[in-house]
Amino acid sequence: MILLFLKLWTLLSWGAACCGGGASYPGLLTTPSFAQLSLSTSMSSVAARRDVRDGKIYDTAAWDSDQTQTLQLASAFLLNQDWQAGFRIPLTRHSLQVDQTKSQSLQLGDSFATVAWEYWPTYEYSKIKPRGFAFAEIRIPFANSFYDSRDSLGSDIVGSGQWELALGNLWLKEWGKSIDASFGIRGGLILPRTFEERQNLRLPAHFGLSTNLGLGYSPGGGRFRIGAALAPNWEQGFETESQLGKSDQAERFHWSTTLKVNYLVGESLSTELNYTDETLVRIGTRQVALSRTVGLQLLYHWNL
Repeated sequence: MILLFLKLWTLLSWGAACCGGGASYPGLLTTPSFAQLSLSTSMSSVAARRDVRDGKIYDTAAWDSDQTQTLQLASAFLLNQDWQAGFRIPLTRHSLQVDQTKSQSLQLGDSFATVAWEYWPTYEYSKIKPRGFAFAEIRIPFANSFYDSRDSLGSDIVGSGQWELALGNLWLKEWGKSIDASFGIRGGLILPRTFEERQNLRLPAHFGLSTNLGLGYSPGGGRFRIGAALAPNWEQGFETESQLGKSDQAERFHWSTTLKVNYLVGESLSTELNYTDETLVRIGTRQVALSRTVGLQLLYHWNL
């Protein structure tokens, strides 16, 4: 399959069949398959920034550029009838330009390993009952964070810099072969870390939470599917401490709106074109940078 962004879950990134009822979620195996493999690519650009002084959101200046290109490999596979495991590994290129100064970096991004349990399968059709998946995942901070950066512009900042342990649920529901819906929730504990080279700067443990509501429609239950999703994302504020003193880091909150088109190429292969915008819904936004992302994914299933 192919999808990146996400950032992750961005987020949450999640997993299911394309077309004829169902979306594609790279992180979970939700089709009648024993394994899936996806390759995705995306281009993300910072479109607006929130001024921390007055709280207002301003469009990015025409002479500034902050772009991220990601190539991600993801897989999920059955361990037995109810349990599965998976991973997501991105390769990220970050390019920055401020006035006439340019900088860029290429590095392995933060990666994820996931274990999931289908605790609520559906063996026969029901108008109400959804399929339910519980999952646990760990974020491995391979990429540089703000506090690891050595670049004057910060082009080498593509990661969180902290390990994260997360738990979540995903519910999927299909009505015939034309209409589907999904709802997911993910909560994470971001573990503490000390940066000795930054005057023993210590980032404490804190929490993050995201949800995702999606709807999809396949005309005539055919090979095409169009879908939309809305996802609020929150991260707790915290206080850092170092030899230079203490500093408050404000909480973050933003909305992600995603539009996607899926096409079932063959029995085992599907494609997806998606667009994610963090600037469309700005209610309660407390995020320094807001991005727009275009992505393409390829997903291959090994059917049961």
